[in-house]
Amino acid sequence: MEQKSSIKIEHNVLTVCGVSTVDSVFDKEATLTFADGKLVVKGNGISVAKLNVEEGIATIKFSDLHSLIFGGGDKFSFKNLFK
Repeated sequence: MEQKSSIKIEHNVLTVCGVSTVDSVFDKEATLTFADGKLVVKGNGISVAKLNVEEGIATIKFSDLHSLIFGGGDKFSFKNLFK
């Protein structure tokens, strides 16, 4: 049974559920794959703090989160969220 995809942001930690693979992780970008698409996380100081492949959960730490880009290019930017 596939786990439902979800994202939780708390302090400087992003918890992503429903992950099938972590494709790449760099200081400014991480790419994760789900059963139904991809997620690109952009920011600064990005690192994978914890990865549980069996449960499909990735915990990503960051110092500054800029955007989350989903599958087909839908982009959610944090720059204008609180203006």
